[in-house]
Amino acid sequence: MAGHPSALAPLITGPFSGLTEPQLERFADIMSSSNPWLHFGYSKLECREKLSTPRYQSLIASAADLALGILCFAVDGDLGGPFIRYVLIDPLQRSRGIGSSLIRDLLGRYKEKSCYLTVSESNEQAKHLYERLGFVVIGSIPDYNFWGQAELIMRHAGRPKRESTQDAR
Repeated sequence: MAGHPSALAPLITGPFSGLTEPQLERFADIMSSSNPWLHFGYSKLECREKLSTPRYQSLIASAADLALGILCFAVDGDLGGPFIRYVLIDPLQRSRGIGSSLIRDLLGRYKEKSCYLTVSESNEQAKHLYERLGFVVIGSIPDYNFWGQAELIMRHAGRPKRESTQDAR
């Protein structure tokens, strides 16, 4: 390899509507071997299926022709703005700002809209990352993946959907 990928600033490309077979294979490996999916018991095949959802688009961070991370999202999520579904980073490249770069790229593309995501309340590392990037908890879904554990709904505020009409009366 010409240089260690972590020494280079990642190039973010996308959004893509689908993944190539090598990308799908690489990110299914990463997903199935890391938490929370490992903890949830997802197989590599199940992870491939999740990553193949046609509704999602992807941003990919790469350096030296190596895919380092991916962010999968729905452009128009159920809450009206982009919904971040997965952020997957190569385990050897974590804590180097790649996930933050992918999220900032998405937020920059959709700065006029609020962006949403969910995170398991037990995933403190991810929750702190999202809070550092300006996401706030706006609700929770109890017993979503496991009994006794909630998924937190987080929002990064863009512009409101509508301007207030109270002053116009």
